[in-house]
Amino acid sequence: MRPYKNLDRSLDAFASLNLDNLHFVICGKKDHRFYPLAEKKVREVSLQDKVVFLGYVSEDELPRHYTEAAAFMRPSLNKGFSLPPLEAMACDCPVFVSNVASLAQVFSKAAYDVDHYETNDISEKIEEMLNNQALRIELSQAG
Repeated sequence: MRPYKNLDRSLDAFASLNLDNLHFVICGKKDHRFYPLAEKKVREVSLQDKVVFLGYVSEDELPRHYTEAAAFMRPSLNKGFSLPPLEAMACDCPVFVSNVASLAQVFSKAAYDVDHYETNDISEKIEEMLNNQALRIELSQAG
């Protein structure tokens, strides 16, 4: 929920889409510094019924969440390499990463790049991923 993870733009992008059958699931410690801001953002974009805060998820539980997910998002503003996108890929989950520094280089064609500053780009690529089964399969296999 730290600001560099770009949760605000991700929620804005998700809110702009009509995704009745999907939820936006957020895993991670409900840190008192960031969790209230995330809850406030969810209310601002009227996603109270669509966003699920799971809190901390154990390593044993993570594979199930990745497997059940339509996609994993990591449109970080300035983050370098991180393990969660790789974990998602290991579970055949299609992955979005921002087009910054090492993320785009490391994940190359195995992840879908998004312009992390452009909410419209994030929402368009979410919609494309959800509506394009061939793309989901291609990314799952590449991962």
